[in-house]
Amino acid sequence: MSEKRPTSFVTLITGAAGGIGAELVKVFGAAGHHIIGVDRDAAGLARLGASLPSQVVWRGMTADLTDTAACQLLIASVLAEFGRLDVLIHNAGITQIGPFIDADPAAIRRVIDVNLLATIELTRPALPALIASRGRIAVMSSVAGIAPLIDRCAYAASKHALHGFFESLRAELSDYGVSVTMVCPSFTQTAIAQNAAGTLDASRTTTGKILPPAAVAASLYTGTMARKRLIFPSLTGRLDWYLSRLAPAWYQKTMTRRIRGRPRGTPRGMASPR
Repeated sequence: MSEKRPTSFVTLITGAAGGIGAELVKVFGAAGHHIIGVDRDAAGLARLGASLPSQVVWRGMTADLTDTAACQLLIASVLAEFGRLDVLIHNAGITQIGPFIDADPAAIRRVIDVNLLATIELTRPALPALIASRGRIAVMSSVAGIAPLIDRCAYAASKHALHGFFESLRAELSDYGVSVTMVCPSFTQTAIAQNAAGTLDASRTTTGKILPPAAVAASLYTGTMARKRLIFPSLTGRLDWYLSRLAPAWYQKTMTRRIRGRPRGTPRGMASPR
């Protein structure tokens, strides 16, 4: 039986002001979704909204998603205006770059708060509406969520934890028709690394082909609407998935050499394994 499509899907996207989030707004908006873009960057949301075609139904909302009350108020505001929620996309995230031994404990806690706990807290009040619409949840994980990544221990921990939480939640929601899609990009050209706390130059800690944000957004859209469980926007991510399981010691050695073994000063652009 084919799935009945609402007149317009209502889609909430976090981290919407730039990078992958802005591309997600564009691709879902082009498909006719009503979009709620959430970010702490009010100016960035305003610029994005002004750039969208006039036919896109769009609301930019600022919120600190590490605040439980703010998450509850955000969902209440969405339901008051749109009456439903069909797609929840957890895209907001930060990173910390550098050896764990040198890491600032406050930076580590911040990564866990933003990448994991805020995502959980936003999901909680959204669940009744998603159950009512038999909706979709998409979670922006990373290759770092399915394999080790040197010099990003806190980031990898937050992404691994997202898999544990949302893959377990998927099982709980299976009888309600709500799907959960995990998205695992490899290094992507975004500002997340440029804004990272840490002791290493992000331009020297990447490897492999750098993905454009639009490619990640397109993969997420296709996979989420098809209710896929796991998406790898690049061949690199899929290879990492297999190699880290079939040959973990070799994978660790190779990954470490590729990230740390380049001569210092070799430019690679600001990128992060989103």
